Amino acid sequence: MRYPKHVIDAALRQERERAAQDEAQQRHAAAPNATELEALAVLRLTDAGMRYEAESLPVLGGSHSYTPDWSSVSGDIRIEVKAEYIPSRDSRILFDAARVQYAGMWIWARKRTRGRKGRRWEIEVYTSKGQMEGDKR
Repeated sequence: MRYPKHVIDAALRQERERAAQDEAQQRHAAAPNATELEALAVLRLTDAGMRYEAESLPVLGGSHSYTPDWSSVSGDIRIEVKAEYIPSRDSRILFDAARVQYAGMWIWARKRTRGRKGRRWEIEVYTSKGQMEGDKR
């Protein structure tokens, strides 16, 4: 059976688009940046079996998803890391929605490099569903 040219062209175009998407996903393989690696060291969790961007959690009724920077293998610890120059409003909204919806320990770590207090990490620890333990260093 012979297929019309437009059908063959459409199939080839779809195959090229699929190959380009696969290549783009491989190029964008998730790897932590220096600040995210430093946060693990500051929190003393480098040997705790943490995985980088390993899970995506549906939040806000499934209309959005939240991917923590670090998750433990067991899924009971999740960490979001922000450098000082990174805007965090949107990710903070999703972080707060996720920590209320999912049990476990949630850590918000922000690296500060400027200001009168000097270089420091501001760390907020939440346990259970949304209860803050408050830890700033």
